[in-house]
Amino acid sequence: MKKPWRSRKVLLLISILIGFYFIVYAQNDQWYASDTGPADLAEKMPLSTHAMTAQLKPNPGELVVIDSEGFIRKSMHANSHLVVGIVSTKPAHTLRSMIKESVPVALSGLVPCKIISENGLIKPGDLIVSSSKPGYAMKAPAQILPGTVVGKAIGTQENDEDVVLVLVMMR
Repeated sequence: MKKPWRSRKVLLLISILIGFYFIVYAQNDQWYASDTGPADLAEKMPLSTHAMTAQLKPNPGELVVIDSEGFIRKSMHANSHLVVGIVSTKPAHTLRSMIKESVPVALSGLVPCKIISENGLIKPGDLIVSSSKPGYAMKAPAQILPGTVVGKAIGTQENDEDVVLVLVMMR
């Protein structure tokens, strides 16, 4: 007699070890898994006219803020309360995909994020906020300001500038 719980434990262990996530389903007493990698739910948000230049246009993995007109642009200041998210690299699903002159901003899920060690190296569990380097995030300070947190680090920062997997959770 097969024990399906063993299959689930093996899949969970593999996903933890290699850093990917699986969609698991059963069919005729057989377990199947689909490798999806980190994924997020994103929404296309219109770019600010100032963000149309190559220098200010946000790239995948960069933090974005909302401007006074309700459009987004690359973050420019540390601990900004205007932060709205991280530009998605590979969304599993995108809302408002028909909007022109826009970028997909992760609303929830796991997203690679550009990080700088401005406030110390990041380890799993650290809260993430905008840094003074345009588009980059940093470890949140001890005294967190309301509305500045964009997510929680899942990965570990190895270098002064790095890319770390972040669970998007606006606070």
